[in-house]
Amino acid sequence: MNRETEAARAGGLPQSKEEWAEYAKQNREAREKEERTRRQAAAKEAAKANWIRTGGLEKEFEQAYAEIHREQNKTRLLEAENRARSAGAANLRNSF
Repeated sequence: MNRETEAARAGGLPQSKEEWAEYAKQNREAREKEERTRRQAAAKEAAKANWIRTGGLEKEFEQAYAEIHREQNKTRLLEAENRARSAGAANLRNSF
């Protein structure tokens, strides 16, 4: 083993193609998790600002946020299902 390889192993860098693939996957997943967390925090802040702007209190918002978040997820899921159905119907119509 040469010095560069020894240094790389000591530093924890991947050596094989498989190790690099796993390393890349872990980095991608970490970045995606960070981005998802950032988007969720931004969405919560936007919802809180809207809540307060319409006369609600911050304390009330914090108590209600879990339900608000569930409803937002439900709405997004239903919208995605409707888009998928519409696209499927359009593809079916175009296949004839």
